[in-house]
Amino acid sequence: VDVFHYKSKDADNNVYCSTHCNLASFPKLYDLASKTWMFHSLVCKQTNAQIHKYQGQLREMSAISLTR
Repeated sequence: VDVFHYKSKDADNNVYCSTHCNLASFPKLYDLASKTWMFHSLVCKQTNAQIHKYQGQLREMSAISLTR
């Protein structure tokens, strides 16, 4: 779920985006008491950027490498 992607990209023309990136499809992520979403999109984006640095190494790993 990425609210920024849904609002600014091709959500109207893209079935996948309109199905999976529309926050209205995930009411459990909204806290009615505080009237806020229960995730922080910027933090998610930063975390993904950090993980992306290791993508090449992770791609080369296999199940055998992980069980040693």
